Amino acid sequence: MGDYIMEYLNCSTKLILKLHNHVLPRADRMASTWEKRLNKTNVGMIFSLSGKPSYQKWNYLRECSILSLYPQGDLINSLRFIVPFTIITNYLKELIRREGPKDAVSLSQLFNSLIDSVDVSHTSEDYYLYHPYINDNGYLQALTEECRRQILKNNNFALIAGSIKKYAKLYSDLQFFKFISEPYRKEMIHTWSKKYNMGSADPLSFEYFVAADSIFGIVALFACSLSREITSDEINKICEVYFPWICGLQKLLENYLNAQEDIGNSTYNPTNYYKNLKICEERISFFAQKSLELCETLKHPDFHRGVVEYLLWMYLSDPRALAGINKLASFNIIKNAELKGKLNYNLCKLFRMTGKIS
Repeated sequence: MGDYIMEYLNCSTKLILKLHNHVLPRADRMASTWEKRLNKTNVGMIFSLSGKPSYQKWNYLRECSILSLYPQGDLINSLRFIVPFTIITNYLKELIRREGPKDAVSLSQLFNSLIDSVDVSHTSEDYYLYHPYINDNGYLQALTEECRRQILKNNNFALIAGSIKKYAKLYSDLQFFKFISEPYRKEMIHTWSKKYNMGSADPLSFEYFVAADSIFGIVALFACSLSREITSDEINKICEVYFPWICGLQKLLENYLNAQEDIGNSTYNPTNYYKNLKICEERISFFAQKSLELCETLKHPDFHRGVVEYLLWMYLSDPRALAGINKLASFNIIKNAELKGKLNYNLCKLFRMTGKIS
């Protein structure tokens, strides 16, 4: 009966159901192994202040795991990379949040772990060189080594090596900007965008910064490269679609939900650079429309379109998307993206209520 019903569902609905029924249970089991290891360290004791496991609070795992369903790909080996890689990202983010802002050198040293995780030519180093009081019993090093192990097993890694290293370096380099006070931050972001030759007429300069602050493209490249049918031409097209468009959409949606809270605690949030909520809504809509349009240029357009639709439904089913004036903006984003199927919206709300999405 289940297979019969699945035949009549659209691609994004099928992806969402597969993600939550088959993928996330596997991803959670893998993540819980790392959670147990973390809890044995003095860092883990700090992180476990709430009753919920860290991997369930850190949404990158929930967002990125859908990419493991790439057609003709390898679900298990995708997750073996996705789980430790997303944990590294979330772990560093949480560590810095708890430790407080640091200088560029110490932050760079920490984020070398993320660069090393996608570059086996690098020699591992002491990531806590400027944080000698942190003792994680080799936790961060082990996460990095697990990612490198999966890269060495990937026969197609040469096709994505240059791009994945580039995006990891961009992501790592820009973390320091989040801790610079305004107005210097905006000026430095503009300089950073020019340095990396990101002066295209479409996204605003700080929107390139937003796109580079997403790991979604890195994970997409790895998951797609596990397909035996992947080609260098297709990899190049995937790069053009995911960066800056889908990566930018993912990060704009995340920041859109956090905007009010971040204003209250003076946290960096790029959506606050827009003059008003209407402009923010229009730019998110533009990124959504552009992402959906460019998905048609890829080999498996239904899959990539389903991924984009999942991001929209997942974020816009969040209670914050429906609070106050956000409700109208969220409705307009859905309308402008021409999303159909209230079932997907209700599924994401259901999964949020049952704790499958935080």
